[in-house]
Amino acid sequence: MSKYKTQVKISQEDVDFVNKVMEIRDETDERWKDYEDLRDCTVERYTGTFEDGHFADVSVCSGESNFFIDPVLFNKDGHEVCVLDCADTILGEYEFEDDGNTYILEIVQEEEKE
Repeated sequence: MSKYKTQVKISQEDVDFVNKVMEIRDETDERWKDYEDLRDCTVERYTGTFEDGHFADVSVCSGESNFFIDPVLFNKDGHEVCVLDCADTILGEYEFEDDGNTYILEIVQEEEKE
């Protein structure tokens, strides 16, 4: 079986935004009112594609009263084949499995340009 790895770089601005909204635990948090227009939607999606055509989406989503990170692996035909538990942080590795193969999507912060 094979192991595939790919990396997605995201901006410092995106990292800061995701970290900020992930601190909101429920609708009683005063900060929630700043994001009410984002209720029940996908706020941001980061996609990495693997050599064999599989791809992974790591989405920042909002529910009724909080935000969560939803990592999903799709095969080359776009069919969902693996869903991980929701994550608390955006940066790091997301390891998926399908048909005996391992797929690792690493999300890293872009280096600042000088």
